[in-house]
Amino acid sequence: MSNVIPIISITTSEMEQAYEMCYMGGHPKRKNPIFISEPGAGKSWMTRNIFAQHVADCRTAKDGIARELSLFNANPPEGVFGVVPLNLGTSEPTDIGVPAIWWNGDDPIQKRAVYEALPRSGEGLLVVDEATQVQAMQKVYAQLVEHRRIGDDYVLPDGWEIVACGNGSAHKAGSSQILTHTANRLVIYNVRADAEGFLRVNQGNLADEVIAMMRFYPEMVSTFFEPKGKGDLQHASGRSWEAMSDLMLHGGCDPVRGTNVDKATVWGAIGSIAGQEFWSVCRCVVDYDIEGMLTDPESHMDAIQTLGDRNETMKRASLAVRLAKRTKTSKKGTDMEQLVGNCIRLFDLMGSDYTHAFVSLAYNINPEVANTDAYGGHELKRNDNGSNF
Repeated sequence: MSNVIPIISITTSEMEQAYEMCYMGGHPKRKNPIFISEPGAGKSWMTRNIFAQHVADCRTAKDGIARELSLFNANPPEGVFGVVPLNLGTSEPTDIGVPAIWWNGDDPIQKRAVYEALPRSGEGLLVVDEATQVQAMQKVYAQLVEHRRIGDDYVLPDGWEIVACGNGSAHKAGSSQILTHTANRLVIYNVRADAEGFLRVNQGNLADEVIAMMRFYPEMVSTFFEPKGKGDLQHASGRSWEAMSDLMLHGGCDPVRGTNVDKATVWGAIGSIAGQEFWSVCRCVVDYDIEGMLTDPESHMDAIQTLGDRNETMKRASLAVRLAKRTKTSKKGTDMEQLVGNCIRLFDLMGSDYTHAFVSLAYNINPEVANTDAYGGHELKRNDNGSNF
């Protein structure tokens, strides 16, 4: 039996619950957590938005004063909850405090002029990002954790909380081991990216194909630890999938069009491992007569049976996203009813294992789908069958 005890990790989705445990509703004995993961897992977004909102809500519940989040506000007035990111990875010790001479009468006293952007008043959340980078900068973080101050020259106001995140030494991001005396004063969470957390963070801002990829192939949310091809510097992460989505929505990248530049953009955004899977999901049914299968399935049973083969999972996923996208441009009423009905019929003919996958994706893309009789009939049938897809 191995003597190595495995590290217990949490997902990005579970970070909120972990932080709530450490904050303890504002109890005097609350703890400072640090969240460690590979680059691009969504840690910074969670700290700046979800965690900050949780602290603000807890305080509002106690004193009845509503609070509005304000990013980069180091001196928030009453009713405003500041969120100040402090990135140690892009800072030098001299950025935080530089020697300065103060005069006490005729006596010169050496002190430090401290970084202006550090919180000075009010209340908020100080987000120490890249906290595991240069060890010299970790000493700054250690002072804040242990004494809520930096030397004798800066004191973190009482109304401010601290949370930190960073990369581990195994993540090849220039990170160092957390200093042991600091680590022992923290609650250390190892975080792994998950598709649900990514979709939550980016709700309403993703290309339909990226949503489909997360629904059908959630393991592709991160490929950091997967072996890469020679010269491949990129990996898939929450951050890079967001970039892929932006390139499609705003930059004109179109995998279905399939030019060499489109393909290079996909590989450059999410790496070769996720890139080839995503490329296939977007393109692997481009040669099928989708319109014919929808409107006249009896004449296209050979193709439908091919797509229904158990080994053709990716093609069914590709077909599901292509059809779900059509609900965006379909008119309400008869057109929508006919489209949803034909799609459900088509997937049922393939064996129905992807019928609900299509329905869920279509609803995610256009909630108006739920107003069709076809959708209602499918849900009723699924509930009668006890499906837990």
